[in-house]
Amino acid sequence: MLADNGYCGDWLASLFGKNGGALWYALRRSREAASEEESALRAWHRGLRARIESVFGSLEDQFQMEETRARSVWGVMTRVVAKLLAYMVGFLANEALGRPGTALKSRYR
Repeated sequence: MLADNGYCGDWLASLFGKNGGALWYALRRSREAASEEESALRAWHRGLRARIESVFGSLEDQFQMEETRARSVWGVMTRVVAKLLAYMVGFLANEALGRPGTALKSRYR
C-alpha cells in the first residue's frame, strides 16, 4: 500500500507485514535523505501521491462520488461502480485521442 506521510511509522509497516502486505511511505521532509536514491524515491513518491490526489479530486468534483443518493447498499455499490467506469472510459478516450488522460473537464467544452 502506498501511503502519505500521515501513515509513516515502523509499527504500522510491521502490521502490514504480518498480513503479507507492504506499506510504502516517504519520510517526512524534516528528516534528511540519507542518499541520492532516497531523495529520488521521495520525489517519485510525491509525484505519485499528487497524481492519486488529483484523481480523487476529480472523482469528488466532477462525478460527485461522495453523494450517491442511493437508498440501499446495492444502490451505493452500483452507482460507485458506474462512476468509476465513466471515469475510466473518459480517461481511455483521452488517451486514445493523444490528450492527457486526466483532462476530463476540458473534453466536453
